[in-house]
Amino acid sequence: MEGTVNQRDPTSELSAYLIHEILNLLPTRDAARTSVLSKAWKTAWDSFPYLDFDQENFPDYNGFSLPDDIDSNNFIEFIDSTMEKLQNRDLKIFKFRLFIDLKDVKKASPFFDQWMSFVSMSTITELDFQLHYPLVQSYFLPKSIYGVMSITVLKLRGVKLQPCGCEEIKFSNLKVLCLDSVYLEDQTLLNLISSCPLINELRIDKCCGLTNVKNDIHMPSLLTFDLADQDGYLIWEFKTKKCENWEFKTKKCENVKM
Repeated sequence: MEGTVNQRDPTSELSAYLIHEILNLLPTRDAARTSVLSKAWKTAWDSFPYLDFDQENFPDYNGFSLPDDIDSNNFIEFIDSTMEKLQNRDLKIFKFRLFIDLKDVKKASPFFDQWMSFVSMSTITELDFQLHYPLVQSYFLPKSIYGVMSITVLKLRGVKLQPCGCEEIKFSNLKVLCLDSVYLEDQTLLNLISSCPLINELRIDKCCGLTNVKNDIHMPSLLTFDLADQDGYLIWEFKTKKCENWEFKTKKCENVKM
């Protein structure tokens, strides 16, 4: 009589570190599906610290404000359940990326606030928060984000930045700052930049609220600076090893000095 051969799944013997590396290569929705493969994969997903929520990976999502479409809530609910699971287990996240197209920012704002609160309490290194919605609406990014010292990459789109003083900004490790369609005042921008001694990439694209940014700012690590007006046309771009003095005017960017 032939003995029974037990087939073992080699992927279940991978370390949690290797499984996390594999999950990091997948869209978050697909990464979540791997939890059914085995106990090892489920455990790895439950502690996965890299979150990438992209609406394009949820083709049935048509806007959060459509109450008649049950699927319209799935994207928000999936993110919320994932964040809640990590928070309940007192786990930290290292990367959070959100790309979402909204029709009702007010309805979704409480969820954003909860997620950003969790992010601000984590040792996150990369925050990419991109909102697309009608121009008449807005979402104020919580001030708690200013105090996350571990952030090295900060990319924002479609949010309003509340006025802040230099003493509130703890971005001592920030290296990349990208602002796209963000509303902020001149002094807020200056305070942000002056509080980031390690910044080497600065991109300002179609931002509103700026009138005449003029100051001498020491940015010894700056390598790349891109500036575009509200119409999205790239007006000025440079790469340099040193940028100490700069001046520009928004909309037409009439003056740019180095």
